[in-house]
Amino acid sequence: MLAPPAQRGVLSWEVGSFAAIGVASTAGQAVLYWLLRGWWSPAVANLVSLLVLTVLNTEANRRLTFRHTDARPSRAHLGAGLLFLLGYVVTSGAVLWFKHGDPGASPAAETATHIQADTATVTVVSRTEAITDWSQRYFGAWWNATTDTPSPGGYADGVGLVLADVDAASVDDMATFLSDYGHDETVYANARTLVARHDGITYAVQPDERIGYQADGRRLIIVGDHAEPVAVAAARLARELIRGQLLADGWTVLHASAATQKGDAVLTLGDKGAGKTTTALLLARAGWDLLANDRVFARPEPDGRVRVLPWPSAAAIGLGLLDAMGLYHPVRERVLPGGQLHPTQHPKVTRALQDGRREPIWREDGKELKPQFFPDQLASWLGLTLSTSARAAGLLFPTVVPEATPALVEDGRALTEADVFSSKTEDRYPDIFGLTPTTAAGPEGLTEHLARLPRRSLVLSHDTDANAVLLAKTAEEITAAR
Repeated sequence: MLAPPAQRGVLSWEVGSFAAIGVASTAGQAVLYWLLRGWWSPAVANLVSLLVLTVLNTEANRRLTFRHTDARPSRAHLGAGLLFLLGYVVTSGAVLWFKHGDPGASPAAETATHIQADTATVTVVSRTEAITDWSQRYFGAWWNATTDTPSPGGYADGVGLVLADVDAASVDDMATFLSDYGHDETVYANARTLVARHDGITYAVQPDERIGYQADGRRLIIVGDHAEPVAVAAARLARELIRGQLLADGWTVLHASAATQKGDAVLTLGDKGAGKTTTALLLARAGWDLLANDRVFARPEPDGRVRVLPWPSAAAIGLGLLDAMGLYHPVRERVLPGGQLHPTQHPKVTRALQDGRREPIWREDGKELKPQFFPDQLASWLGLTLSTSARAAGLLFPTVVPEATPALVEDGRALTEADVFSSKTEDRYPDIFGLTPTTAAGPEGLTEHLARLPRRSLVLSHDTDANAVLLAKTAEEITAAR
């Protein structure tokens, strides 16, 4: 028989109240543990947080859930004490097991690198500090990257979030899912990639690299067998998330380098091999700040000027140029005791630095193999100052003719479609995770603004000193005209 309505009402109240207090206690203990973990060891933080919330949980249930019973407070707290001991053994065992399995984890179990470029934001979170450190190195001063412990309150919707970790079992699970439910195949980041979409979520696995991805809007999960490949993938997609937000906010990507002085930027444009990186580096060595070595974000502002932001990327600098700028020896001194440049650098370049060889190294297809620098090494190894934002003051269009005398030339060079990256011209990864906005501002307004700026065409040679003199003089004349 059913209990009387009054008893059923009491029972419903007790079940609902007990569940609500239990949920609140669990969340409260997690938050308190997180806060205490910044100062105390895992065992102590777990002990204090569990003790505090056990007492509060018991008293809340005694006063609210079971207020219709005659149980004495001492009896209730005695029972809670036994449950506390059991809970402490279980949770402390889990915490200590985690620390044993991942001794490199940060004190709060996770670290977060926060990245911001103008209004675009992304956070990379990982239990492996090497992964978040990689993003810190890559975006650093250019995109205002900072590293700390994640917020216990989580992250707001709409903010880019990359959760990345070493987790071989999850890679296996994703691979099994794709195998069971079917997939497409493409090439992403120069690797064979299996892709499937289910309920609005994109799943991808690179079986040869052993990396798995899951993307749900601006929130991505990346897992792999080893820290470095996961770190590279996390930084790549963090940059893509920033790119997508900036494109949606009216920015355009230009194929240009940029050097700045007192807030004014000189943009250098041209095809591959035209001298964009050389121009920016020589100006940076002459006292200018380096904003970008290969591409920039640009957007017209209400005041009629064009604002530019950096695009962080590894910088390829030839052995000969390093030597001519007086930077070969400092770089070699870093490499000899074990300093590591970017992993995309060819082993032949590393051996040349170790052996003291300065001559250019060429691939069979005629492309030069160059030292590859992390963005942070441009400052820490090469002594350059990095810039985070500027206003475009003028344009340079160099051409390299090895035996020529560096000079200004009149060739009528102006902006072309090749100088502006679009979905048709950009040599980047396929957007398998849907991070590029479907609607974005066209480049027409930007190119009209840039066409009004002073521009100079130059011939550069292999005479680095003469190039530097001409570039510094020309750039200063352009900015002085603003």
